[in-house]
Amino acid sequence: MIKRYGNRKLYDTEASVYITLDGIGDLVRRGTDLQVVDNDTGEDLTAVTFAQIIFEEEKRKSGLLSVPVLRWIIHQGGEALHEVMERVDRGREVLDSARESVEKGVQQLVGRGRPGGKGLLGEILEAPQKQLDQLQKRVDAQVRESVDRLTAHPAIQHEIARLERSVKRLEHQLASFKRKPARPRRGKPAS
Repeated sequence: MIKRYGNRKLYDTEASVYITLDGIGDLVRRGTDLQVVDNDTGEDLTAVTFAQIIFEEEKRKSGLLSVPVLRWIIHQGGEALHEVMERVDRGREVLDSARESVEKGVQQLVGRGRPGGKGLLGEILEAPQKQLDQLQKRVDAQVRESVDRLTAHPAIQHEIARLERSVKRLEHQLASFKRKPARPRRGKPAS
């Protein structure tokens, strides 16, 4: 458990040390299941903290999340994204459960001395990862499709066209401004 204090410091209660957002991100990437709570109120701040970690990574890596996807998330108010994420979570749970059950079965085969059990374990464990990759591709496609539907809306297309015209007009004005020679200032004697 990670406690967040009023001074915004984060404290890892298991390791008995203060921890940074980067440190929490490392724990999550290593598969540690953790919870962040407000020390005073006990309020669960896990989602907010994870969002801060994503924000910090986006600032450093720029491009982690595309602008259209972020726009779509904001536009949908998080509801559609929440639904997609629930589906991904359910899929992950099913795959994890299948992986554990297959691993137990293969370990039993290996324990009994069945030839090829170890190779079989590797093959079987690869299958859920392939399924997870396919699931991720489907989720990505759904997000792209939703973003495409959003940007295909006539009002948005009209606004994009208007903005493109404004940018072109500004580019022409800037180009003509650069071509004009500088005029000497009046009223000040030349030195």
